Order: sequence, then structure tokens, then C-alpha cells
Amino acid sequence: MNQQLALTPIASATAASTAIKVEVRNLVVTGPDIQGLLSAVAVDMEIAPTMVIDSDDMAADLIEMLGRLATVSAAIETERKERTAPLLDAQKWLMNGYSPARTQLDGLIAAGKIKLTAYNRAKAEAQRIAEEAEAKKRRDAAAAAAQLEAEAIAAAQESARKAEELSKAGSEQAAQAMVTQAMVQVDTARQVTAVAVQAIYTAPVSSYSAPLKGTSGTWSAEVTDKAALVKYIGLQVADGNLALLSLLDVSDKNIKAMAKLQQANLKIPGIKPVFTESISIRKQAVAA
Repeated sequence: MNQQLALTPIASATAASTAIKVEVRNLVVTGPDIQGLLSAVAVDMEIAPTMVIDSDDMAADLIEMLGRLATVSAAIETERKERTAPLLDAQKWLMNGYSPARTQLDGLIAAGKIKLTAYNRAKAEAQRIAEEAEAKKRRDAAAAAAQLEAEAIAAAQESARKAEELSKAGSEQAAQAMVTQAMVQVDTARQVTAVAVQAIYTAPVSSYSAPLKGTSGTWSAEVTDKAALVKYIGLQVADGNLALLSLLDVSDKNIKAMAKLQQANLKIPGIKPVFTESISIRKQAVAA
């Protein structure tokens, strides 16, 4: 298996079709022959499942039986590894032939995707800045219109005061004209303000930037403050809302590590220490 696979597509089509076929055709793998091993412990295999352990002697006998079974099991595993080694070597050889080209191509594709993603994000950021500037422009216009309305109302109040003075002086027609003009100015200012305020809540004409062909994406989330998340979910649970409880994944690895240290003294609400027995079986000699 020393022949190298060519990495160019044309060469691979010719060289691989010859080299791989020759190597695989010459690969000989015999099937497993475990019957001889199983025959050596056939009696143990029949007796072990039916044994009732009611004394130390019976327990010792079962331990010896299990030891012989463990010996045969290990022998079978050793034979399995020996028989599958040629197949694994062939797979490794094939991977060594194809992997370099795939790795190079996948690297180029990944780098290109990074560039396209950066470009899309830059376009989206430019669009966001433009839309935010337009929104600020509308807010400033609404604020200016509100200021003009306030000034118009103040001017109208002043005109009303002057009109009252003119009326007392006998100039009813001039007073009425002054009041009418002030009311028109207030109505105009209010209309301008209403239009400006409504523009704030009206969706702007977005300068939509179509994504590049082949671009797609999915939403995800990341935890930025674990303590705040736990606190919030705790408040929800306290109110009887368990909808977000699944977001708090419990680490079995960390819990088991604490249990190994504290054992029966582990006292945490919602967690109880569990003792699991394990029995060590030593391998026993088996006569072929």
C-alpha cells in the first residue's frame, strides 16, 4: 500500500481506479472463528444465568465463572481487532489519498464564505446606519414642529389678550380679525406637528439590499450573563411558570464530581446522592 494517489481529478480517475482495485482485490480477511473459544466456557455459559447466590461459596463460584467468561470475551476482542486491522489500514490508506485535496478545497471554500459573510454584514450595517439617520431626521422634524406649535399657541394667547384690549377700546372688527388669525396659526402648527409625529411611526422607505445568491442564515442565541439568566428563570419558576426551565441544563459531570467528594454528605435541594456498587472481576485461566 505504498502507491500514492494522485490529487488532480484527471489523474485520480485513472490512477485510483487501478491502484485501489489492486490493493482491495489483494486484501484477504478471514471470518472470525470464535466457536473454539466459546466451547471452552460452554458449561459456564449455561450455569451462570441459573445460579442463585445464597452463600459466600456460591458467590465465589460465580466470580470464578465470570472470570473465565471475561477471559474468553477479551480473547474474542483481541481476535476481532486482529481481523479488522487490514480493513482499517485500507481505510486509512484511502483517507490519506483523498484527504489532502479535500482539505485544501474545503479551506478555500471556508475562506471565501468568511469574505462573503463580512461583505453581507457590512452592507447590513451601512443600511442600518442610513435608516437610523433617517429616523433621527424625522424625530428632529417632529421636535421642531412641536416647538413651533408651542410658539404658535403662545402667540395666539398673546393675540387673544390684545384682541380683548381692542374689544374694550371699541375695535370689535380688528379684535375679531386678530383672534381668527391666531386660531389659523394654531391649527396650522398643530397639523404640521401631527404630520411630523406620524412620520416617526411610519416605516421608512428602506434601501433594501438583496442578499447574494446562495446566502442563507439562521438565528441563534448566546448566554452573556448566566447569573442574570438563572435569576430571571428562578423568578419565573417561583411564580409557577416552568416554560423556561429547560434552558437550565444540569451538568451531570459536575454533579457526579461533587458527589464523589461529598458522598452521602451532599445536601443540595433537588439533588440526592446515589451510591452505585461495582464488582471487579479478575480473569481466570481457561483450558482450551
